[in-house]
Amino acid sequence: MRLFIVRHGQSTNNVTEPASRVEDPALTDIGQQQAHLLAQYLKVNATDYGITHLYASPMKRALQTAYPIADALDLPIHVWPDICEQGGIYLDAADGTAVGLPGLTRAQIGTDFPRALTPAAVTDAGWWGADRGRETEAQAMARTLQVAQDLNARAHTDERIMLVTHGLFLSFLLQAILRQLPTPLEELFYKSYNTSVAFIQFHETLGDYHVQRRVWYTNNVVHLPRHLWTE
Repeated sequence: MRLFIVRHGQSTNNVTEPASRVEDPALTDIGQQQAHLLAQYLKVNATDYGITHLYASPMKRALQTAYPIADALDLPIHVWPDICEQGGIYLDAADGTAVGLPGLTRAQIGTDFPRALTPAAVTDAGWWGADRGRETEAQAMARTLQVAQDLNARAHTDERIMLVTHGLFLSFLLQAILRQLPTPLEELFYKSYNTSVAFIQFHETLGDYHVQRRVWYTNNVVHLPRHLWTE
């Protein structure tokens, strides 16, 4: 299996002060440019990448990044709630507590992203919810380990999987795949620009050696001009 992990394009939360944060931001104009440039790069190099499965977080910025890729490669988007960003869908209340919010509903995703295939976990009431509040780092690590386990179950296949996800989750997932979890983010963090790509090959034979995980690259933005490298 070949795994490509993409961070979403620049979102409005990436360029505003924390006090102006919204729970499910959209892409900025720059973020949309980044997503389209990545999609065109993947289309031109479709033979090299050969993506067979495209997955995206149900967060708006990830779906908006995945959609031009799906169009360019003529693929459906499989919505995967477990690859959402650490914290989930929430806003901080005046008293400092975190208030969980629903996120996009099944109907909203179907209307705005017709190529998206939504699982049962995404309902007419959304996919996150008030009862979940703000996810902790430890909870995000546990979720990431489950995603890594799900991917490992497909490691011996010929699939070429692309995940469109988020910066913190991407770092956790690299740690999980490389068996570096649990490591707090302040101790180890994999930097990723908006729409950067990480590529890991599972179960590759190199001469007399069988390599379980080969990291080809992380934070690759070859598809972007330098002025569109954003964090």
